[in-house]
Amino acid sequence: MLPSDPALINFVEIAKITEFTFPIDLYKEWYEHNKKKEPKVPFTEEEERTIKKVHQKYSVSWEKICQIIDWRPFEEIYYEYQNRLNPKIICGRWHLR
Repeated sequence: MLPSDPALINFVEIAKITEFTFPIDLYKEWYEHNKKKEPKVPFTEEEERTIKKVHQKYSVSWEKICQIIDWRPFEEIYYEYQNRLNPKIICGRWHLR
């Protein structure tokens, strides 16, 4: 299994010993596999309120926010806020809320 940090991966050497002809093809495959996905367990209303409250207090310091809300991974908290809870999001005809 490859690490989640691309700086730790030598795509050129790995491509030589795999079926990938070019390192960029291997990178694309790795990137698609590691893309941030929606959380599998939906956030509760209490968690949403907590995220909003903590974000108001610490603004964009995601490190502090994730220390306080330590039961969810950073990616899930960030995705939830940026794609659902952020008050700057425009919810209209084409946006489900």
